[in-house]
Amino acid sequence: MLTDIRGHQLTGATDASLKQFEQASRQLTLFSGDPVSTVDTAIAESPDFVMAHALRAYLHILAAEAGALPAARVSLEAARKLPANRREQMHLGAIGHLVEGRWHAAGRVLEDVTVEAPRDALALLAGHQIDFFTARSRMLRDRIARALPAWDAGMPGYHSVLGMH
Repeated sequence: MLTDIRGHQLTGATDASLKQFEQASRQLTLFSGDPVSTVDTAIAESPDFVMAHALRAYLHILAAEAGALPAARVSLEAARKLPANRREQMHLGAIGHLVEGRWHAAGRVLEDVTVEAPRDALALLAGHQIDFFTARSRMLRDRIARALPAWDAGMPGYHSVLGMH
């Protein structure tokens, strides 16, 4: 099974789709480019790539545009049909809460993800966005502060995580 650049296993990924997933994740982190188009390429390459579907759902939900919610639901339903590891299932659980409007519950699930996998940059970013949207000011600080000891300056994404803190 392939892993992302921080060592997390990715169900259904191929070398080509992983490259696109990492690019889309970086685009999201930097708020640049077209991460939806990039992750769509990853999904086209590997339709069984659970986290690519999850990333696509997060991209639509975190856009905070009402018209994007149906696309997030489609991505969630596609991912739910696939085998997934525990971390991936937790992401899908958080997305399930989000599409039903339960933002606080989603934030708590993502908190659990980052307790178990503190280098899960997508969980940190999505959780951080949720904390902002739900005005959970302490969690804006604490979610990242708890994860920072697992990071170092040589890790891809470190400066983005540090910036969230």
